[in-house]
Amino acid sequence: MENKEQKEAQTLLQAWETSGILRNKVEQLMDWVEHVESVYVYIGQTVFARSDAGGTTLNNKSDGIFRKLLEYPLDQWTQAEKIFVIGFHCLFLTGRSIRFEEFNGRQLSLLELRRWLIQKYHIYSQITEQEITEDLLKMPLLMLAENVGQRAENVDTSGWMRFRRINGLTFVKKEYLFPPDKIAHAVTALPDTLVLLSNELGTTLENEPLQSVETLTRDAFHHFRATGSSDYIHRIIEAIVFSAVREADADYGMSSSFRIPHRLQGSSEQRISGALSLSKQEFYCCVLPHPHLVDQLPMEHVHRILYSSALRMEFNRWHFIVGNYSREEIPLNRHYYFPPRMPDIAEWSDLRHGGHSGARVRYSIRVPGAPLWKTPFMAFEHPYRGCYDIRLVRIEGPAFDRRELQIAACHANIMDAFWKTLQQCIEGYGITTPVITAYTKEWYETLQWKEAIQTQMVRNYFAETEGVQK
Repeated sequence: MENKEQKEAQTLLQAWETSGILRNKVEQLMDWVEHVESVYVYIGQTVFARSDAGGTTLNNKSDGIFRKLLEYPLDQWTQAEKIFVIGFHCLFLTGRSIRFEEFNGRQLSLLELRRWLIQKYHIYSQITEQEITEDLLKMPLLMLAENVGQRAENVDTSGWMRFRRINGLTFVKKEYLFPPDKIAHAVTALPDTLVLLSNELGTTLENEPLQSVETLTRDAFHHFRATGSSDYIHRIIEAIVFSAVREADADYGMSSSFRIPHRLQGSSEQRISGALSLSKQEFYCCVLPHPHLVDQLPMEHVHRILYSSALRMEFNRWHFIVGNYSREEIPLNRHYYFPPRMPDIAEWSDLRHGGHSGARVRYSIRVPGAPLWKTPFMAFEHPYRGCYDIRLVRIEGPAFDRRELQIAACHANIMDAFWKTLQQCIEGYGITTPVITAYTKEWYETLQWKEAIQTQMVRNYFAETEGVQK
């Protein structure tokens, strides 16, 4: 069976070579590998790797695999290299570069790839109640992969949740699926922190929680227009993050995005020009600790954890933003990563990643926004994913699981409602000035985050249940 798959792959590669597109296919693959966090796949005795934390063989240096593939004719490629090119093109079609990571630490063969594709095809088809009429054993691998990718997108709007478990030691990132009754992420009640804030702002809450978030956001925006103060906009962000931290019993949590949403507007000649012009300093990250972390660690340690996390997330957000555009629109010298889309639960992240080690990120949850089960975030008629998020961290056990993922997903829905409403207001009123002005170096150095977790209002409300001390 493997021999049959390899013969079909050889035929396809020869067709690419004959038509003069083989080099383009390799360059395309090289670009995809460059814009994903880590690749570490075995094919036979060869390791195909690219990682900031480990060895790299997938590069264009003199001894790199890509250099050989670009310079040598097909008949001088090894069998492993042929499997790599066809296999990774298939994986990309199922869900972009993050699919490479599902084979990290594993042997990749074309037969194993077909089995994996057929399994995904059956699972996605069952969830979405789509019939399987084709003979999947005979379908060309690239066609099968493309069909899997299409059905994966249908899963995301079905009520089911796709998420990944990440092992920080092995770089393995495996997809899991949960039905709605196992991990419901609908928002059934407004977090208490937002209820308290709405009372202070005088917002009349709606019957539906997310509609209340939209109303509260509009009231905060109109306060900003009237006074020039972003205080209530900041406090909505802080209320969402702090609620997620407390409910999930995380040590700290965060959310990041852009400070001046108007800067996303491109020109008539180049729609990406706004996103390209953004600097790292034009992104923010609001990081808030649980009160128990503040009680347990010296203040200088807390500051280092919060501020280093904020800087890293600002850099990541800058990296992700242009990945929402087609490759043809992105300059070759602009480094970027494909924006995260799928939620994930990670463990042992601090053992390989320098930034995670410094911020003591052993266990984490990330739910990118706009969430996959929601419509994309729209800014000036362009869709975005991975441009805001909810992240939760524990510096030691127990690890996060399904309960905490559900909490993070619910709060990601709330953050999504906040950002979509805020963007509508900004575009509707033509606001061009900074809207998010907090979460700067000074904000962290002067411990202004304490206001978000230790205001008298919050203390009084939670005093009986959690005993937050003054």
